[in-house]
Amino acid sequence: HRDLHSFPTRRSSDLPKEKKNRTTAAVLSLIVGILLMLVKFWAHNMTKSQAIFSDALESIVNVTAAGLAFLVMYYSARPADEDHPYGHGKVEFFSAAFEGGLITFAGVFIVIESLQAFLAGSTLHRLSEGLYIVAAAGVANLLLGLFLLRTAKRNSSVALRASGHHVISDFWTSVGIILGLIVVKFTEIFWLDPVIAALVGLSLSYQGFNLVRSSAVGWLA
Repeated sequence: HRDLHSFPTRRSSDLPKEKKNRTTAAVLSLIVGILLMLVKFWAHNMTKSQAIFSDALESIVNVTAAGLAFLVMYYSARPADEDHPYGHGKVEFFSAAFEGGLITFAGVFIVIESLQAFLAGSTLHRLSEGLYIVAAAGVANLLLGLFLLRTAKRNSSVALRASGHHVISDFWTSVGIILGLIVVKFTEIFWLDPVIAALVGLSLSYQGFNLVRSSAVGWLA
């Protein structure tokens, strides 16, 4: 999430095209995010895995952030006025900071839920099928994240860059969950499932904090 406020100089003639590209990317991110969220909750309902549940919760953040990014695309494209002589572009830093706050909150919630699941104990079901579903969703997240980062770079969008980084971090979360659950599958040490989820939650909290901090620097710059 570093250098959120560093983008190449753009010409005024490029602004209408940039607006269209940003909006298209934000809408695509929202649609794909909703679909992947539903798929992950389906996998959780199938397996009862706390680790997969943590991945699904992160998808809620993705969807919320994508919806916010769409609104930001519209607002930031408005022309300069008396109150905003340099335009409305800095609202994107607010979007990135808000997304960071959501990620942090999700991480804390996942840790709490994981501790409760660890103490209660659980048994997993249909784990192989669930792993295939999470793997497919992870690949889709990677492709979406790369697309968002590419669009953000070409169209100077802080909000899309933040979303792209988060979506790719979601991919790596899925990778970690898959590897951990493969171990659970072959060892049948089921208490590792909430432990994996707790590690995911701690990682998300750290990422969210860093995103809020870097966005604050961009806002004040």
